[in-house]
Amino acid sequence: MSTTAYVNGNVYTDDTSPHVEAFLVNDVDGTFAAIGSTDEILKRSPTHTVDLKGQFVMPGLHDAHSHLMLGAFQKLHEASLGWTSGEKETIQKLKAHCSQDSCGVSGAWLIGNFYVQANFPEGKPDRKFLDAEFPDTPVMIREHSCHHVFLNTKGLELAGYTQEDFDNDNKLHGGWFVRKDGEITGECVEAAAKKAYLATPKSKPEVYENAMLYACKMANRFGITSVQVIP
Repeated sequence: MSTTAYVNGNVYTDDTSPHVEAFLVNDVDGTFAAIGSTDEILKRSPTHTVDLKGQFVMPGLHDAHSHLMLGAFQKLHEASLGWTSGEKETIQKLKAHCSQDSCGVSGAWLIGNFYVQANFPEGKPDRKFLDAEFPDTPVMIREHSCHHVFLNTKGLELAGYTQEDFDNDNKLHGGWFVRKDGEITGECVEAAAKKAYLATPKSKPEVYENAMLYACKMANRFGITSVQVIP
């Protein structure tokens, strides 16, 4: 059996001996064959040896609340607005994104992340500034917690929102439409965002496959080896 010994490390385990120097891995299936001191592991005649040179090693982390696909898709294919963008910066970054190849993966929709209410007048982004620059393009921007979305007039229209929806948002369970001086701003909170999410076009399967590969790579980079995905 081919094995690899990792020696001279500072290894934290969940075993009765929480700290050891070394461990042995089965090269075929990646399972741990043994843990112990460097001398103990080397006595098992490993096929390969890796000197950890004192580096800290620990079991992989489990992320119990993850939006793995959503996060990767946002990173790779949607406009990045940052945390400090107001009206001017949002327009600039959306326009810059339009010139990139990744802009077309959501069809005619222009999608960005994220907006922070405090960066806008009175803490309420108003669709009018988006309408002025994108009158014929549906635009959707996610709020920094991803619990709200903000749409321009074209986006509200293509998502299927009607005046009846706006007039009866008191019937929504845990959602509402933000108003400014009695007028709908385009910000849809919690359950009110459902139509917007359902309206955005789906991309090709290979786009999602590449996004998932990217997500797994980034998770592994930070020591996360398993996740529980939340819809």
